[in-house]
Amino acid sequence: MKQITRNQAITLFESGAWKQWSNDKLVWFQLNQNLLCVDWSHFTDAIESVLGRSVYLHEFGVNRQGLIDEFKGIKSPPSLDDIISMIPVEKIIVVP
Repeated sequence: MKQITRNQAITLFESGAWKQWSNDKLVWFQLNQNLLCVDWSHFTDAIESVLGRSVYLHEFGVNRQGLIDEFKGIKSPPSLDDIISMIPVEKIIVVP
């Protein structure tokens, strides 16, 4: 998918056209763009609805291809242990 420019992303966001898209279309489009083009909370609600599970914030940064593959049905959802193991060790904080 062709990447849109910063100005195109801003124009799309401000137009609100994405609000009319199905969750599938919105998730597919946004997962394949390097720039955020839609409201973050709308996107996270849509991807959780499409995938049928909670999607943790760090997954967007370290497991984007995994999310794409899961969306396409060629990869199973990660287990909670898999999701936790995606976090770099130096970033993990354990609160008692």
